[in-house]
Order: sequence, then C-alpha cells, then structure tokens
Amino acid sequence: MRFLPHMLAVSAVLAVVAAIGGFVFGGGAGALGAAAGVIFVALAYGLSTLLLEWIERVNRPMMLPVALFTYFAKIVALAMLLGALRPWAGMKPMVFGVAAATLVWIIAQARWLAKAKILYVDP
Repeated sequence: MRFLPHMLAVSAVLAVVAAIGGFVFGGGAGALGAAAGVIFVALAYGLSTLLLEWIERVNRPMMLPVALFTYFAKIVALAMLLGALRPWAGMKPMVFGVAAATLVWIIAQARWLAKAKILYVDP
C-alpha cells in the first residue's frame, strides 16, 4: 500500500491538467466534468486498494472474489453516474477524464512497481 500516496499525487496533478483541458474545450462544465472523472477513478481505485489490503489481512482466500466484486461495483457505479448525468454538457469531458485517469493510474502504478525494491524471497 506504499504506492497509494504516490498514485493520489499523480491523480491530483492529472485532475488539474484535465480541468484545464476541459475548460479549454468545454468551458466550465467541461472543466468540472473532466476533473470529476479523474476524481471518480482515484476514489474508486483508492477505495478498492484499501479494501483489498484489509481483506488480505483478514481472509486472504477471499481476495479474488472481493477484487472481482470491486471491479463490478466500479463499473456499475460509473454506469449509474453517467446515466444520471446524461443530459449534462460536461459528460463527454467526464468520460475522457475517466479514460485518461484509468490509463495514467495503470501506467504510474506499473512504473512505481518497476522501481520499487520489493523482496521476493524471505531474508
């Protein structure tokens, strides 16, 4: 879980960049939508990380079912959010914010993991 502060910092920078891009292409609603998409992804990934960290300590064999459930819950929450905001002008920038945040989160996490000094054998 040491990667979570790094990931939230990357997400904060991306939220600012997305808000600026959203404002340029969609005005105030675009800025709000793009930033909201990034924040949604950061919250969803952050909460699922915390939940999986907890479930690993409590009941390790349940990690895969809980991980699959959190994936399903994120998809359902995103679908419900987009459905509720359907006529909103900032919806398209929000979708771009979600897509950008997902890609940036995955790339930043892979980079962090590649540079992390993680023991793979017991000392």
